[in-house]
Order: sequence, then structure tokens, then C-alpha cells
Amino acid sequence: MVGDLGITILSQGKEPIEADVVFVHGLGGDSHATWTKDDKLWPRDFLSQRIPHARIMTWGYDNDPIHFFKRQGHQSILSHSHDLLADVQLEREREDEKQRPVIFVGHSLGGLVIKQVRVIEHFGVSLLTEPRL
Repeated sequence: MVGDLGITILSQGKEPIEADVVFVHGLGGDSHATWTKDDKLWPRDFLSQRIPHARIMTWGYDNDPIHFFKRQGHQSILSHSHDLLADVQLEREREDEKQRPVIFVGHSLGGLVIKQVRVIEHFGVSLLTEPRL
């Protein structure tokens, strides 16, 4: 079963793993339903067949519009981006994992979260290696 929050690995991929693919849903969606039609979770059921040497994951976050647009709390694009970056880094601890590319696929607000991850990386926190100046 696919979890709602954090990283869920849909396909480990076949060795050698050449890339990590991370799907990020949008506002009002979730890590499962956004990518599912007719009981087919297409990243797991179809994409994993087309790119067998990729590890395929979803990442879920609390995106309830009522929580998201409150003035207080940690529900923001920036906070979600930091969470996404931290969760992906936890999945990429070995040196060989750090060296392979990460492909993000975002839907709606998920795309903005991904863009913010890229900004964070630009200023020193990288998915591929240790922080750099």
C-alpha cells in the first residue's frame, strides 16, 4: 500500500540503478490517487516497465488547503521543499546513490515545491553530494 506522507518506493528498479524518479503531487492530491487511474498506479505499473533501471518513488505531504493557507504553522512551499529534500537525501545515503541523477515529476503545487528544492540546492544543499559553496 502506498503511504500518504513522506517517501514511498514504488519500484526498486533493476541493478544497476541509473536514476531515481520522485513523483510529487499537488494541492488537494495525494501520493497515490494523483498518479492512479482505473486502479493502475502508472509510475509503478507502467513507468517501471519502460525504465527498469530507475528507482521510482512518490513523496507525500500535508497539502490540505485549509492548513496550507493559514498564516501560522509550517505549511509553506519552502517548508515542504526542505522536507522533500531531507526525505530524498535519507533515501540516498550510499555514495553510489548520491552520484546518480534525480528526476522530479510534479503535479501543480508539487512542481512549485520541486522548483524550491532546486533553489535550495543552488545555495548549497545538494541531492548529489555533500553541501558545497
